[in-house]
Amino acid sequence: MEYIEVTGRTIDDALTNACLKLETTSDNIEYEVIEKGSNGLFGIFNSKPTKIKARVKAGVGSVDDEFSKLEKRSQLMTQSRVRLRPNLRKKLLKRQKRLLRKKQLLRQIIQR
Repeated sequence: MEYIEVTGRTIDDALTNACLKLETTSDNIEYEVIEKGSNGLFGIFNSKPTKIKARVKAGVGSVDDEFSKLEKRSQLMTQSRVRLRPNLRKKLLKRQKRLLRKKQLLRQIIQR
């Protein structure tokens, strides 16, 4: 994947913006600082943003890709025509709900 250029007030802000644009978490991103920003006079005048170039690490997909694979697998198990024992069906449904909650939490974290 190619690098994208992202800006932010600080390096952390720029990295957060990169996470949002690439739709992944910060531990799955490679980045280089192009230009370190400055606060300027009193943090108001002549301030410059930090600029980084970032990309997703090789071999890492987006959060949605990873969860979609897990969801498909669990749906196939619950929708199979083979009769499952009642307790196994409950476990699979709990697992599916847990995966959906994790996905929602990760999306909330990425949106911040």
